[in-house]
Amino acid sequence: MAKVEGIIVDPDSNRRGRLRQACLEVPQLAKVEMSSSFQHALKRLEIEGEIDFTAIFISARFGRATISDFISKAKTTNRGIDTAYVLVLETKDQDGQSLTGGLIEGADGFLLEPFSVESLIETAQLAIAIKKRRQDARERAIVSLLITDALKHLDLVAERMVRAHEGGPELKYFRGLKSTIAGLNQRKAAMYQDLLPKELLLAPAPLLTLQQEQTGAVSNKRRAYLRVIERMRAKGIDVSDSEQEEDDDSSRWEFIPQLGKASVILFKIDLYDKPTSDALTKLVTKQLVQQEIGIEINLSNTRVVSSYALLQLIACKQLLEEKKQKIEIRLAANFVKEVFDVMQLGRIFSLLG
Repeated sequence: MAKVEGIIVDPDSNRRGRLRQACLEVPQLAKVEMSSSFQHALKRLEIEGEIDFTAIFISARFGRATISDFISKAKTTNRGIDTAYVLVLETKDQDGQSLTGGLIEGADGFLLEPFSVESLIETAQLAIAIKKRRQDARERAIVSLLITDALKHLDLVAERMVRAHEGGPELKYFRGLKSTIAGLNQRKAAMYQDLLPKELLLAPAPLLTLQQEQTGAVSNKRRAYLRVIERMRAKGIDVSDSEQEEDDDSSRWEFIPQLGKASVILFKIDLYDKPTSDALTKLVTKQLVQQEIGIEINLSNTRVVSSYALLQLIACKQLLEEKKQKIEIRLAANFVKEVFDVMQLGRIFSLLG
């Protein structure tokens, strides 16, 4: 049974003593300290130590503004950020106005005199639930920021590699995230596995497209070629754009049926922009419908991968798992393998499988 460690804050020693004595009757509330002022209570919250306070019991005698100020300050401390704040009301203060005021002051609950074992047990359970909920929310926010930062720098590295064929300082920063992600404790690691696919859904497709970048060096030649075609078509001559026809999926992928699975091999394709990434999902979907077998995606020759492309890979994984089919991803010793390593994608794919 979880124990509640807390502080009773009341300027009156008799009232502090009565509540402390009542808490001793409840095993869950056996570890409760006493404090006569907010200044002393804040010092206890600010001191680093083993005590992890679950609840702060605050006498309503301090007044609305003072209580509100204390709770605001207490929530900035390491040991008060997730704590439940319980307003203690004497019998004469238990009217509707006092209860409504307590909510405005930031109190999470009320404890009313005379104290009963039942009300103290209920308060203890409330404090434990509030602390866990706040701690979970805060840790999930931290993990979410870590994922957002990692995806942001992954896309910065991918764009630099597409443009300049080198990762620059962003690559060094991205690699440095490996130890941070690998060092997450068990709770945060589980949150990471849960949040990464969801955060990828929010990842925008890169604004730069590979077609724009890769054809930049021959764009003048290409434009002249298209002008010739347009003039010939204007004269009624039926001319096809052979260069455009050659740039289809068959020039970028190879599909090899094997025993029990099929291998999709990418020919030095950068999984970066939206058209290329979406094409992979379409290809897997097409082969799944036709073959109904597991698929291996061979990324041995893939040089660049973006967060949007990772989303498509996870989409392929989920699609195949829905059909009870297996997916394998083969990596070479290149940056794409490093991305899987840094982002712990092996664990994500194992989780989905």
